[in-house]
Amino acid sequence: MMLKNLIVILIALVFNGCCEKEPTRIEYKEKTVTIKVPVRCKVPKVKCDLKQGSNLVERFSELLGCIELHKEASKVCQ
Repeated sequence: MMLKNLIVILIALVFNGCCEKEPTRIEYKEKTVTIKVPVRCKVPKVKCDLKQGSNLVERFSELLGCIELHKEASKVCQ
């Protein structure tokens, strides 16, 4: 009796699957994907004029100013 019910249910499911009106269609949708490509960054050149005839204190302050300019220029690539 249980085997008979199981066979009837199985046959009903098979016929139900075969009687589908519309076949399933697969639709492919195009999607735009943005890919970031790494580009080497160029730090802008900084020109520092160091005066030849100045004393050590003035040269040191000019060097510090030049270092600050280089730091500011390197922030472009960060």
